[in-house]
Amino acid sequence: LPALRAGGAVTFASFNNFAKFSEATLEVWAEILRRMPAARLLLKHKDGQDAAARERLYDRFAARGVSRGQVEVQE
Repeated sequence: LPALRAGGAVTFASFNNFAKFSEATLEVWAEILRRMPAARLLLKHKDGQDAAARERLYDRFAARGVSRGQVEVQE
C-alpha cells in the first residue's frame, strides 16, 4: 500500500467540478482531515488552474480548521 511507504499517510482524492462541493461535503472532508492530521486531500479539476478558485477552496477548508498543507488543488 502507498500509505505504508509514506509513513502511514493516506491521500484522499476527488476529481470533480469544484462547484459541486457542497457545504456538507466540505464538512465531512474537513472532519476526516482533522482526525487524520497526516492525511492529504487532492482536489483535481480544470478549475484548479484558476488562482481565485484555488484560494476559495483553501479558505473554505481553513475556516473548518484544515491546514493548507493537507489540501492540494490541481488542474
